Amino acid sequence: MSGDVEQLLAGALKALERDDAAQVEAHTNDALAVLPTGDHRRARAISIRGAGRMLSDREAGLRDMAEAAQLAQNDADVQKAYGDALLTVQMFWEAEAPLGRAVQLSSGHPDFVASYCQCLLELKKTQLAMQILDRVLKANRATQSVMRVYSQALYQYGDIYSARDVLTHLYGEAGPQSEEDRTRLARIELSLREYEPARDLLNKTLAENPESLKARLMSVTLADWTDDQDALGEHVAYLAENWRTEPDAMALIVEHSGDLNETLIAEAEALFGREGGSLDDGRISLGYALALHFDRTKQFDRAWAQACATNALFASHFNLEQTDEVRARQDEITKRRLQTALRLYDETSGEERTAGAFNYIYLVGSPRSGSTLLQSILAAPEGIGSIGERTSLYPYLAFATERDAPTTEFAQLSQRLGQAETAGLQRMGIRDPLLVEKTPHHLYVAGLLDRVNPGARFVNVLRDAGDVALSMFLRPFSAHFPEASSLASLAEMLELRIEVAQAWRDAGLDISAFSFDDFRSSPDTEGESLFQRLGLNWTPDYLDPASRPEAVTTFSARQVRKTIQSPKAPHWQSYAEFAPDEFWRLSEITSRQNDLIASWKGGGK
Repeated sequence: MSGDVEQLLAGALKALERDDAAQVEAHTNDALAVLPTGDHRRARAISIRGAGRMLSDREAGLRDMAEAAQLAQNDADVQKAYGDALLTVQMFWEAEAPLGRAVQLSSGHPDFVASYCQCLLELKKTQLAMQILDRVLKANRATQSVMRVYSQALYQYGDIYSARDVLTHLYGEAGPQSEEDRTRLARIELSLREYEPARDLLNKTLAENPESLKARLMSVTLADWTDDQDALGEHVAYLAENWRTEPDAMALIVEHSGDLNETLIAEAEALFGREGGSLDDGRISLGYALALHFDRTKQFDRAWAQACATNALFASHFNLEQTDEVRARQDEITKRRLQTALRLYDETSGEERTAGAFNYIYLVGSPRSGSTLLQSILAAPEGIGSIGERTSLYPYLAFATERDAPTTEFAQLSQRLGQAETAGLQRMGIRDPLLVEKTPHHLYVAGLLDRVNPGARFVNVLRDAGDVALSMFLRPFSAHFPEASSLASLAEMLELRIEVAQAWRDAGLDISAFSFDDFRSSPDTEGESLFQRLGLNWTPDYLDPASRPEAVTTFSARQVRKTIQSPKAPHWQSYAEFAPDEFWRLSEITSRQNDLIASWKGGGK
């Protein structure tokens, strides 16, 4: 009988490889009919049957695999199979426990570690995943699956160059061969602003498989960033024809389609509100796309309701609710790290520093402050280049503040980082001697950036706080700024940023406070003033969008390509009735920001 059972289970596994659900069901049921209660193989049979049922009935498959995991709590394979199934349906919180248990039971088998760390990355637990993967790498136990996940972890950590290096080494001279690997590398190329390699990878994928949703979605992003309207229209039309039941696709249809009727909007709303056992990021993206659509069409009540529902969904799913306790704890952590950064800045003030091959202008304003438009204008003159929104240095500087790094260690780190960044930019073919970079997180480590790149110039771009907060609340910022799911938390973030900027100025770092609202009212006058402050020559031609044709990779893409205009009134006033207390507080923060700007213009601190 034992041999028959093993044959049946082996046959079920072969059928599973062929996606033959009927044969998987038949073989496993035959095995279960003869296996006595208490035989450990029953759990294995139920697990395999569940994997087969997942092909056509996910709920039934998950029930089977959950039962198997309960029966065989000390079987690593059964635990991993259940966790992998949960990953497939994007039930990430539920997948964490069985995958973590599988790693323990398997004594850290690399492929089990890969699945577990993939789950951690989906849950935004990037640092924990990095720590686990580093141990596997140092033990020389890395497999291809580990290296793929390690590349994704590096990407999420902000070290995108290293993420590409890992994949390049993994794929070898032949390059990526599978659809998954091509799109994985294409995403990195997009982030590095290597648009032609990304386009080649995506086009090759779509030529082989026009139905590839991942490649189609990324192609929409590429077309939007590079302002390729023909390609954008083609890809969006394809999504509308073939992928309207997928939230990710519908989000882009809502965002980019020129013909949205109430029937399609109702379809999108139903898709956002669908109930089920899983929640994918696509539903969240769709929610924000709907909120922005209602905002553009001046249906402010619908926009507000949709944004509130989407942010609540995000915060609940990722366990990132912005309670008073959460905000107080984050505020304490930020201030403690700032004190460490200020100490390191002060204690390395006497270090002899040599400027590298590049000089830098860092725009350190908050998200949605207008920094993208300003970046494109600053990069318009000959000899000045825009390097987008990079975070390659930030993780290392932030980690130094997190662990209260000794001064000598930080001095050595800053030197190594400067050399590595120069080498990386030169490898990318960057030749402009002056580079403009914008990253909101850089405000918190501004002085440390000055130690890495001596002589860097900093501009804190400030915009009406109500408009900044509303703009973030309506858009998918919460993945990187959890406070974006709450107007109250956004107000606290913007208030804290004033304190951080003032602390750096008090420490002796020259940070220019620049009003984006004044700039939009008087672009020529304010633009010339900022250029003079930065030691640059000004011409009004830089305001012409035609003189700034580079790709735009943020939510500001449409704005940057238009002539600069000043609104008649702050946008948040259309929403004031929905959250009067929060918007009143944000108006007070705007007044404090204006004081900073006036202080800078007056030459004081």
